[in-house]
Amino acid sequence: MKRFGALLVVVGVFGGCATHSATVATAPGAPVVVAPAPVPAVYRGEVWTWDPTTNVVTLLQGDQKVRVRVTPDQLEGLKQRDVVTLRGVPAGPAPIEQVVVQTPPMRAVPTGMMDQTEITGTITAVDPGGRISIGTSRGPLDVWVATPVNPQFRPGSAVRVKTALQTVTFVPITTAVTPGSSEPAALVGGEPGDHAVVTGRILAIEPTGRITMESPRGPIHIWVADASRYAIGQSVQARTSVLAGQ
Repeated sequence: MKRFGALLVVVGVFGGCATHSATVATAPGAPVVVAPAPVPAVYRGEVWTWDPTTNVVTLLQGDQKVRVRVTPDQLEGLKQRDVVTLRGVPAGPAPIEQVVVQTPPMRAVPTGMMDQTEITGTITAVDPGGRISIGTSRGPLDVWVATPVNPQFRPGSAVRVKTALQTVTFVPITTAVTPGSSEPAALVGGEPGDHAVVTGRILAIEPTGRITMESPRGPIHIWVADASRYAIGQSVQARTSVLAGQ
């Protein structure tokens, strides 16, 4: 059994908005110059992420990511990895606000009710970096496995994926250790398979119950019974267990 963990804590403000007009003041008495508003254009690419609060969709075009601000109706029915054609204006890069404060290191503590699911499928792609893609009856999934990747995990192989998802609260790490308060294990020991713990923000929520969350190796997916309990931007912890065979 291989076991490893990863903690991803992202603190940032993701925005980036298209400028519709700009007024430039010159010397007193000089004419005011107003920049023209951006003209909507057509963009085509693979859906990476989208944010319904800002109506910004990130498209993958080759090895480039393009952020486009679209109308709200164009967000309906979007699915990650679908190739779509959208009409909008450039949203610009998403700045990440970096704050340096003198605080203790933080750790993620699961506090929400646990959502547990199990699904079978067939591996469609294997990334040597430790991420595998799985085709299931409910749609494609991307999950972590340990590296080097187990030879059992190869395209065409049948696998079973167990997941557990919980919301988390970040608390300071103190030098004092309270009995029974250690970090939770990836999954209950003794079970074969590759286990991982990932903590990160929710990037997208689909009505079907599939949640996309960020991780250092790229977005991964989790199925839940009731997606309405979660919100984009919320921090969650996912524990996954991938077992060869069904």
